[in-house]
Amino acid sequence: MYPGLREPGFALELFRALGPASGWTLTRAGGGWQYFAADAAQTKAVLGEQFEQPGPVPAETARTMQAQADVLLNLGNAVANQLPSKLFDYFAAGKPVLHLCVIENDPALPYLARYPLALVLHQGQADAADILHRWLGEVCGKQLPFGEVCNLFPELVPQAVAAEFVRWLM
Repeated sequence: MYPGLREPGFALELFRALGPASGWTLTRAGGGWQYFAADAAQTKAVLGEQFEQPGPVPAETARTMQAQADVLLNLGNAVANQLPSKLFDYFAAGKPVLHLCVIENDPALPYLARYPLALVLHQGQADAADILHRWLGEVCGKQLPFGEVCNLFPELVPQAVAAEFVRWLM
């Protein structure tokens, strides 16, 4: 998380609106919390133990956390020229992906439109918490097989990427 680029405010607002009675836990690993301490403290006050901030974790721990998650959260960037690479890792996992969009021309939107277990919510969307609550109930426990994900994004499988590299080198 980086001030001005990728901020957690929209996510924290949504999960505070869901509240602890929803039964969902928001876990956000990684650095950057020092920039958003007040918002995180407010969320902790509402959600208690249902808001976890483990901070930076080793890669193996991150993979385990991702495998155990019901839904993967992607914070949209505030610039149109950067696409978070972890989004494709999320797709490969086959898990539902919640993407929080903060700009209209978010470069992730075309990919998310092709992924059937994605929900895109826009910052400032009045009914976002209600939509999220319904969606979470619908997608909990769902997962796409890896082969199906590969069929959704044939241009992104290793063979296609390698062929594109070769094409550019020739």
